[in-house]
Amino acid sequence: MQGSPLTKSVHPLIGGLLWTLLFLLAPLRACLGPGTPEGQALEFGFLARHLGALPDFGRVWFQVFPRLGGFSLGVFVAWGLISLSLGVLVLPFFGPFGTALTLLFLAAMPLVGGLGALGLPWLPAAALVLVTGAFLASYARSSKSRPMTAMLAFLGAVFATGMAGVTAPEALRVLLVSGGLFLLSMLLCFAKLLQLRRGGERGDPLVLLGRLVTRRALPWALVWFFSMAALVTLDRQMGVPDFAFARGATGLYRAEGVERGLAYAAIPGLLLLLSLEGRSLARRLILMPSTVALVFFVVLFTFGPGLHPAPGPLWRLVSAPAVAVGLAAIPWMLQQILRAPRGPET
Repeated sequence: MQGSPLTKSVHPLIGGLLWTLLFLLAPLRACLGPGTPEGQALEFGFLARHLGALPDFGRVWFQVFPRLGGFSLGVFVAWGLISLSLGVLVLPFFGPFGTALTLLFLAAMPLVGGLGALGLPWLPAAALVLVTGAFLASYARSSKSRPMTAMLAFLGAVFATGMAGVTAPEALRVLLVSGGLFLLSMLLCFAKLLQLRRGGERGDPLVLLGRLVTRRALPWALVWFFSMAALVTLDRQMGVPDFAFARGATGLYRAEGVERGLAYAAIPGLLLLLSLEGRSLARRLILMPSTVALVFFVVLFTFGPGLHPAPGPLWRLVSAPAVAVGLAAIPWMLQQILRAPRGPET
């Protein structure tokens, strides 16, 4: 990963302050921005009608992080976790320049100052979904070189998935990420086996395949399985809210044309990233943190306003980071082309 010329010319202290500001842009906009005119009435009116079905953890979150005057700590902490997790996900393949662009696009989303500024239970659930993605990427990054870090990332992903599921039932779709990574790793194991056989590798093919699956696919199967186990365990302790609670909120502060337009505009960037990652994946035949991040963003985007006709509040919130990634991909790619070394003139 190469640093951008901007980061190389800035004093480390100033650079650190600028990065801190970038990560705080979305939380500060959600808490201090104009928000929506009907925001507070919408929030408290909706909760009053659905108080009996409100998930326990959704209540606990805003009790632990209460509102101080006009400043909601719960909203600030949730968006802070979303921004931080997004940075962890995109930094390995975007570098500093693309990461900065992504954080800027996230803070500029109309959703951040609208639905994202309300103290509704889907906001902590969205934060937990993004934290799950960050832990999964960290797990892929450290699974071989740092086993202790990999174990902590594994436990973090499992626990965050379970907590997201008991906070909002729609968050269960995040299990598609670990399940999809398992299926993708199995396909890569078969491709690697064919490559080894063509290269003259001797031995029983089933033994070779078993070794590949054990090293490369089994870890993702364990993530999926233990995430389900954590969800069942937490469900017995806390209870998963009724899906009717989510369905009743589908029309809550509907996505406007600007939000949907930004989601459509992000599609070319996401397709570009998928093309680049697909070609890289075909060469190395092993999952990397960038692969995990792209699978994660595709799942988030699939259920958001870019592809889904009527997304619920949670999937509008969690698709916003994926949209920011897609919007940042095009200028990031242009910067990569401009910085590419030119061959000698003839």
